[in-house]
Amino acid sequence: MKKWLNRFFLTLLYILPAVVFFTNFPLIRLGEGSSMYYEISLPMIWLAIFDLLNLTRIGEIWAFCKKHPRLLLPAVAVLLYIVLSCFWSANFLRGALTAGLVLAIAFAILSFFSHSLYTTSRKRILSVLLASSAAVSIFCLLQCFLDVFDIQETLLCPGCHYQTIGFPHSNGFAIEPQFMGNLLIAPSLITLDIIYKKLRAKKGKRKLPALLCLAVLQITALFVTFSRGAIFAFVLGVIIMTIYRALKRFNLRAFCYVSISVFAFLFGLLLQGLWAEISPTNENFAQGISRSLNHLSLGVIPLIDSSSKPEPNTVVATETAEEESAFDGYIEESTTIRLSLNEAALKTWSQSPRTVFFGVGLGGAGRAMSQHLGTNEKEIVQNEYISLLLELGIVGCSLILFAAFVAFRFFGRRLRIVFFAIIFAYLFSLLFFSGITNVWHIYLLTPVLLPILAI
Repeated sequence: MKKWLNRFFLTLLYILPAVVFFTNFPLIRLGEGSSMYYEISLPMIWLAIFDLLNLTRIGEIWAFCKKHPRLLLPAVAVLLYIVLSCFWSANFLRGALTAGLVLAIAFAILSFFSHSLYTTSRKRILSVLLASSAAVSIFCLLQCFLDVFDIQETLLCPGCHYQTIGFPHSNGFAIEPQFMGNLLIAPSLITLDIIYKKLRAKKGKRKLPALLCLAVLQITALFVTFSRGAIFAFVLGVIIMTIYRALKRFNLRAFCYVSISVFAFLFGLLLQGLWAEISPTNENFAQGISRSLNHLSLGVIPLIDSSSKPEPNTVVATETAEEESAFDGYIEESTTIRLSLNEAALKTWSQSPRTVFFGVGLGGAGRAMSQHLGTNEKEIVQNEYISLLLELGIVGCSLILFAAFVAFRFFGRRLRIVFFAIIFAYLFSLLFFSGITNVWHIYLLTPVLLPILAI
């Protein structure tokens, strides 16, 4: 029986890097309430099965907890506070469901570290991650190619089609491009770091061409999600690794991170120009590239003058009327909406000393903002840090910071630079969204990668 359970445990671990990519498809929809949608995703099902399986190992998990009390006690304090905050939450049901997810994730992480077979499965887990990222990256590019030929069933989100800005941007199997881009941060940085090591090694260079193709594929797919948060977070990770390698042992190999990334970004930019040219809209190749750069730079890089485009033949234009895209460059709404929601969250948080110190309770952000400022209850704060401050207050955030500090001291010296780059990239990306259900890879896959990317 134990042998069968161990095999099941390893099988679930092996498929996790693939499962986290399917956050929005397939999806079981159970309905909706005034403040949330009730849905079950593939990662949720994986988490439920994994936790139920590990209930049979509760004795081993308890022994692991007793072995590392200094590491776990701050985390227990955070979990206890999160559960208690549900009782003063402005939205008890949402808070209770979120607390349940947090506890399930915490139990899964304990199960990872307490299992003796965990350390023997590292290479296979990494291989599945890279293979999954390659397959999903191909799907992302295929989504865009199919969309410009007006093929409908591509799983693109409503605002991701070519009609928005002249060329499509991919969301893969996620609900939005920013989450698809975020999913590709870790595998892209890991692949770049493997390439750096292969360049330094005297043997094993036969795999370099395949690794280079993989890195370009991943980073190009990340770029064509057109998510500034994901792109900027990835760039931060690349900068961290480049600076570290250059300072530790200065040579040209240290700049492979930047050179490969720049090549992939240029390739992605060319694809966007190509998609703008062949899509049914009236944009051309140069305008597609111009619009991309204008949006990514928040309007700093100017647009190409549209009047420079040659006027089409009158007869042809009549026969084949071209579409007008909704935006011609920087989509300012994508920034102003986020900032307005963050501002509303801070106003709601600062309404009284009670909310400042203890927050409005887990899951209560949307309803509290609605009651205080009249916003839609389904709106969420587009910044994880502000969301935590609103829901858990200064007390809850202080507990989280202390638990993170303890974990950093415990694991910090054992990790490679690529893991630090991934963590800082994720921490930066949290400035652009909040929540758990769209970023399972941050909360589930990162702990799995931790010992894999140890020194």
